[in-house]
Amino acid sequence: MKKTSVYAIILKFINVDERNNRQIKNIIKSFMYRGIMVITSFLTIPICLSFLSKSDYGAWLTVYSILSWVTFLDLGLGNGMKNKVSEAISKNDSLLARKIVSTNYLLMSFIIFLLVGIVIILSHFLFWPEIINSSIRTDEFHFTITICFVCFFVKLLLESINGILNAFSKTSLCGTDLLCL
Repeated sequence: MKKTSVYAIILKFINVDERNNRQIKNIIKSFMYRGIMVITSFLTIPICLSFLSKSDYGAWLTVYSILSWVTFLDLGLGNGMKNKVSEAISKNDSLLARKIVSTNYLLMSFIIFLLVGIVIILSHFLFWPEIINSSIRTDEFHFTITICFVCFFVKLLLESINGILNAFSKTSLCGTDLLCL
């Protein structure tokens, strides 16, 4: 019996030229990866609630929301890199593409290093449990929130890979880093 993939089954129903094959593969893979991420996020809620009280879980959701706002600190560097790398690839200039990627990572590293320093300094002056209305012990919360911010900033730096994946038309792989975390 011959094995057929989801991709092959869809191609039977849609008449596509070779140029669009990669896009269709990316769409199918994106749906699969996103589905796995949604299922995983639903499965983590009961696990987290088994370790944390509802109040503590609410506090961590608030911290996560604050950290999610910080993702906009990319300042357009990821999209700018994607556009410039795509341009360099279309000109077959791999040296320029490498320079663009390394410059982007250097800039993002500098911004992240600066932000980590600001968070470490500010976290000594902020009373986090009061800010997010939680009863968690201050010293425990202070340390944990500092670690969360530092890890989130490192993740922000590593997410620049998504711009490179987009430039190489491998959009289905964007966001799969979240599956690893």
